[in-house]
Amino acid sequence: MAEENLSCPLSMAELTVANKTIVELHDWCTQRNEKPYPDAVLSVAIAINCYLLSGPANQIRSSIFKRESLPEWNEWLKAERGCVEKWADRDNQGEIKRDGKGLPVVNENAVEFNKEIEELAHSEQFKTMWDTIDAKEEENRKIEQSASVVKVCCLDAFDHAPRDMVPRLLSVLMGKTVMKIMKEA
Repeated sequence: MAEENLSCPLSMAELTVANKTIVELHDWCTQRNEKPYPDAVLSVAIAINCYLLSGPANQIRSSIFKRESLPEWNEWLKAERGCVEKWADRDNQGEIKRDGKGLPVVNENAVEFNKEIEELAHSEQFKTMWDTIDAKEEENRKIEQSASVVKVCCLDAFDHAPRDMVPRLLSVLMGKTVMKIMKEA
């Protein structure tokens, strides 16, 4: 039996990618990994990248600070809700008006509301918490902007490229092709 020469439009590449992009590409692949895709090549690339990027993406996520982890955070939310209830717009029956998303509306007393929230944030009770959050969120930005080397399953042909992907993520998925184009530029 003669051996068939099947060309594979996929290849593996080690790429240096911003941490934020690694997490976003992993999320994109994970969301699509559970539904059928009309393009078999893209489906395989999605499945492989879910596997390849899960470790790096989870490591990045675990290093990101979450303000909810602070012990004072629930107290802040409670105090903030109190301000919202105090200053929210009300209908004729005295019920809090809500926007299309169901969130309370604070328009009529926005100046007073913002002033009270600002005072609350700078109060002795919450100032240290907000200073910590500001410092940690700066660290988060640095982590997200830093780059890591990851192994990615790349599409080698544009005809398999997804049409619903933002260019920044697509440039990673098309890694080798993009690098080749940039070298020729």
